[in-house]
Amino acid sequence: MVPYKSKKIKKRNRYFHYLQIIDTDQSILLNHRTNNDIWQSLYDFPCIENESDALLNENELQNHVNGLIGQTKMSVKFPSKIHKHILSHQTIYGIFYIISIPIKFPKLIAFKAVNTKNFEQYAMPVLLTNHISEQNEWTLF
Repeated sequence: MVPYKSKKIKKRNRYFHYLQIIDTDQSILLNHRTNNDIWQSLYDFPCIENESDALLNENELQNHVNGLIGQTKMSVKFPSKIHKHILSHQTIYGIFYIISIPIKFPKLIAFKAVNTKNFEQYAMPVLLTNHISEQNEWTLF
């Protein structure tokens, strides 16, 4: 009998650009993942998935923030490190941007605004918890 070699699952790379948006009340936006993608039922930050780990520029970030919460000014702290998380069939690269806005969050249907003191009570993927444990500051103001 000849041994059968099963097909290898092709691993893919995914690049998640996470937006840690913080308002004047020190609340941060969380997204509850409910679809059929990875990390179902966990919370994460609003995310832009791109084809590469190339940093987003301030205009791209501003346009995305405007789409999420409406027109507002913002201050951005660009990431200093890319976090890598290996799964069985994909490798996730997490790039985090801290974005401070000078207003309170409007009532948002798609996201949950949670005080930065309490948000760790929400179940999050290891990629995010590793990043958060290394993070020293929450705001630019």
